[in-house]
Amino acid sequence: MPLVHEIAFAIKAAKLLAMEEMNMYITLGYCKEAVLRLGLAQSENAPGIQPITKEQVDAVEDYPILKLRDELRAILATSPTIQSFILNLGLKPMSTQTIKQVIYGESRDLKKALATVKEVQKHLSEMIYGQESAIETVCDGLIKRSIQAGEHRIPTTFLFVGPSACGKTMMARELAHALGDEWKFFEISMQGLTDDSQSMVINGLHESYQNAGPGKVTNFVRQHPKSVVVFDNFDKAHPNVRNVIEPVFTTGVITDEFGFYERNEKGEYDRSKPIADPEVSFSQSILIFTTTAGDEAYNSPAFQKLIAEHPEQTEKIILKELAESDAANIQGTPNKISPAFQAGLAAGSTALFASLGLDGLSALAERQLKLLFERLAQNLKTEVVCEDLTLLAKALVLNLAPDANALSVTTDLPGLISDPLMDHLRESGEDSPALIRIELTEDAKNNVNQALLSFGNLDPVKELFRKSRSLELDFRTTTKNDQLILVVSGGNLTRVTAASDFRGDGGLRSEVPEISFSDIAGHHQVKERLKQIIRLLQRPDVLKETGVGIPKGLLLYGEPGTGKTLLAKALAHEADLPFISTTGSELLRLEFVKTIFKRARKYAPSILFIDEIDAIGKRGHGGADIIINQLLTEIDGFDTSLSAPVFIIAATNLPEKVDDALIRSGRIDLHIEVPMLDRDARRYFVDRYFQLPHDGSLDREKLLDFTAGMTGADLEKVRREVVLEMLKKNMDCISMGMLLEQINTIKHGARSGHQPVQNQLQSTAYHEAGHAIVSMVVNPDVNIEQVTIAPRGVAAGFVSYDLESLRGRSMNKAEILDQMAVSLAGRIAQSRQFPDIGNDSGAGNDLMQANRYAEWAIRELGLDEEVGNRVISDDELSQSPDAANLVFARKKAWLESAEEQCRAICEKHWDKIDLLARKLLEKEVILGEELRQMFPDLHQQNS
Repeated sequence: MPLVHEIAFAIKAAKLLAMEEMNMYITLGYCKEAVLRLGLAQSENAPGIQPITKEQVDAVEDYPILKLRDELRAILATSPTIQSFILNLGLKPMSTQTIKQVIYGESRDLKKALATVKEVQKHLSEMIYGQESAIETVCDGLIKRSIQAGEHRIPTTFLFVGPSACGKTMMARELAHALGDEWKFFEISMQGLTDDSQSMVINGLHESYQNAGPGKVTNFVRQHPKSVVVFDNFDKAHPNVRNVIEPVFTTGVITDEFGFYERNEKGEYDRSKPIADPEVSFSQSILIFTTTAGDEAYNSPAFQKLIAEHPEQTEKIILKELAESDAANIQGTPNKISPAFQAGLAAGSTALFASLGLDGLSALAERQLKLLFERLAQNLKTEVVCEDLTLLAKALVLNLAPDANALSVTTDLPGLISDPLMDHLRESGEDSPALIRIELTEDAKNNVNQALLSFGNLDPVKELFRKSRSLELDFRTTTKNDQLILVVSGGNLTRVTAASDFRGDGGLRSEVPEISFSDIAGHHQVKERLKQIIRLLQRPDVLKETGVGIPKGLLLYGEPGTGKTLLAKALAHEADLPFISTTGSELLRLEFVKTIFKRARKYAPSILFIDEIDAIGKRGHGGADIIINQLLTEIDGFDTSLSAPVFIIAATNLPEKVDDALIRSGRIDLHIEVPMLDRDARRYFVDRYFQLPHDGSLDREKLLDFTAGMTGADLEKVRREVVLEMLKKNMDCISMGMLLEQINTIKHGARSGHQPVQNQLQSTAYHEAGHAIVSMVVNPDVNIEQVTIAPRGVAAGFVSYDLESLRGRSMNKAEILDQMAVSLAGRIAQSRQFPDIGNDSGAGNDLMQANRYAEWAIRELGLDEEVGNRVISDDELSQSPDAANLVFARKKAWLESAEEQCRAICEKHWDKIDLLARKLLEKEVILGEELRQMFPDLHQQNS
């Protein structure tokens, strides 16, 4: 069992006396003399005793090891403290304060400790910008260390939490510098230690392995007991690597697996010549563990306020975040922090670092520029001047955006100035100038100041990061009167691609889209509702005052191609929020779900767009449970009281396939339907057709009629295809016919490659004429766009309708029978004209449509007198013969009724059907306007 540090110190002093007399044993006598000469016990002959100093004891090597006499072993076994040990030696111990002062060489006087810490705080404040809270935490930890020194064997530990490149390592390095020359600094990156065998970096590799040797960490601390040791990104290391560190939290010791030995002339370790005990004490060291875990939440203003007002709460939140983190290392090994490690961190102090804003970074930039100017002046034997140093520093920091941070300011910013100066001197071959002047142009000054004002109370660095923007600067050198002048111009904000968009996180991009509501045609009601949502997102303070939470999400649903994605991007633009996009299929990977929500929180307030969210599926189907549960965890985890909000916009063509838990109240609970493009929306695209060279035949109103039901993508495709056709045929302009052909191709399929024979054309003509005339009779409110016998796709011909006149209809029994009659009209008209030929397969789709109408009315709408209000499901239909027989019988009755009605209409208006069929054989296509002119009595009746 290791001895208490104070007793071990006394034994080491006794070893010094034994070695002076060449004795191989440490005896009680040596121990008594050592205790007296150290001043740990009272003695009548104290003035005549030659003292032993702490420095002499510290210099005693661990090897060779001297043996302890049995009587000394017996005393040690019954001596838990230094005071009891001295009493067991028959001596009277000095006061606890005196003993500590002798052994630790430090005064326990609190005033002196405070003075030392004050100097450290002053140094850190001068060197580290914008991290006042972290500096205060470190200084509090040092005071605690000073008060408790000697009472514990464990080292002082700190947990440094914050985003990358915010000054965590710099703080540790400057802490070692501030503590004095006897303190050393050691840093080890744990992020790369992702294999369980890499623990040897910490505590060495056993001699039985090849390339065995002591650990880097243990060997350094053995040589430099007073060290600031940084374990950078400790949570990214393999769990087995962290395990070798755990003992330091309870014993203050890490045992080196190899040990420490002299090296021979070949540089090999000589196992016969140990130079130190393999148990390395870290009791005098300061251990710092850094992590970036949870920085997207910790960096918010609300959380920073909580730090200032309730630091104990924030520490618990941070430790909980680490404990619950289940990130995997690169090998996919679960990487939970062990309870013992968590307890060790909790026993120390937690310092929270925030991303530096403009004030902190520009102050750091000024210091870096001054150091640069000093180096230039010294190396070039010249003077360097800059009249607007503060403004220049701010401009350079914003030029580094969106990736401006403490690291980039320290390493990259000086090069913005030095590189063009050195390039000029190298290329010109001129001698060193008498003066180097760095100046901003007047336009640049105005632009920079204007840019700074545009951010209002928001921090420019953080806003440029969120919106992926930077301050554009140009650097130009010129000479004048033996002066080398670096002219800095520009100062306009510009959109850039952040380096972080291509690192980690799957290369997810975040940007504020350029598209606005004014760029999207139509959808006036949808846009108005979205503007209301924007007002909610922009005024969270008003909601907070009323006790209402900010909405967490919006579901946009509607047919494919209606503009849901464009509307989501426009909302982000109008709200001036970063837009991060993904799809439901991408979210089927659990790790990606965590990654994208982490990225969204990092850019918060932001918008996370999930397209085709229905691709995730519903719980209980296809293994979607784990993904949906993680989504719910991420959505519910948005605590907008502590962090900036992430607003989710989900889009789907199939809202019924989205899991109910995702879209219920408190989650994605705002639901807006995005309908097909209305006439006004289509006008925007049709007007673009008129911008093309055309022969004057284009009819805007007809095009608006024919494009009903088409999406924006469809309408753009029409424009593209008609231009390509014009170029392929070497034509000078487009025509109405070319546009209609492309519209029909998209809506009804490409023209069939084969030419139908005459009798087939005749059958098709009467078939389609029957549909058209019966529809005009029974559907007075539905406009026909065209009737054609030109084969497209699998259809020999078709009647197309104005979809806008079909929308939103509430149908009764008579109206459904009318629709069934229209569906049956093609076959009935065709068979009446050609009774000898019989029926063919051309009416297959029509019959299916008529049967579907009948089943819909009978099974779902409660419109059948015998079935009544009963709804018959598919399961019941397949499992109950009675239900199946009933539906079959009633459907037969409905079809007979519709057929009877259809035959009556065809007989009454056969002259019109015959006329239209002959006209179709002549012209192939009859447009709606011509159709209404041919049969004005039906048109007037319908009107």
